[in-house]
Amino acid sequence: MKRFLPLLIILPLLFWLGCEDESEGGTIPDDAPIYGLWEWRYYYNQEFDDWEEITTINWWSLLSEENYSENFLLNFDTDSACYSDWIIVDDGSTSVGIPTNWEISAEDSATITLLWNSEDPDDYFEIGLKAVEDTLYFYIHNQLSSKAIRIDSYDFTPLCE
Repeated sequence: MKRFLPLLIILPLLFWLGCEDESEGGTIPDDAPIYGLWEWRYYYNQEFDDWEEITTINWWSLLSEENYSENFLLNFDTDSACYSDWIIVDDGSTSVGIPTNWEISAEDSATITLLWNSEDPDDYFEIGLKAVEDTLYFYIHNQLSSKAIRIDSYDFTPLCE
């Protein structure tokens, strides 16, 4: 019995430490690097293997634990320039009815899968998002596509009718 006494003391301690690690490791903090408002300023030119600056900013994204949202400047080269309503993507569908999967996979990464045709599992569009400091990278089917910069706020007025 004396041989098992140290084991009886150590086992509950290991169990307690193991449970504590599990509960802390599975949560993403409210201030995760990927959360926030992003302004898309660059696109990746595959032909030249280089970043090109977008001359007129017309696309913004807002990321949170619950969803991914996009807003666009429409008719930007006319007198009737206006902003779209937010298109919201969550785990289920978009606000315009396209079935989706939305997942925050780490503090700095997320994946969006748009399911164009529920009958055909190969008919999908996959978007990857990766935050590195104040830059957000946008991948389409694992191909680098665009780059956004974190911003604090933006006035999305006037709204389009």
